[in-house]
Amino acid sequence: MPRVLYVVSRENPALFEHLGRTLQTATVEVTFDRRTGERRRQAIPPPVERRVADRRLHRIDEDLKRFGWAEVVLPDTDRPESGG
Repeated sequence: MPRVLYVVSRENPALFEHLGRTLQTATVEVTFDRRTGERRRQAIPPPVERRVADRRLHRIDEDLKRFGWAEVVLPDTDRPESGG
């Protein structure tokens, strides 16, 4: 069963408390947005890009700005993948 993560803006602690009380279950987690901005030290790109892809698969910035929260459905990791 997929898990659902609700990310709440740090500027909205009342909503965080409410969602935590009403939605938190074994498959639903409510958390504050822990991102603090860009972590790269230099604005210039490295000579060779080593990353294959962006690690952030879920773009939640717009929802956080617009609603104060965002929903992320996480893939089911308990079930082994079929090798067929």
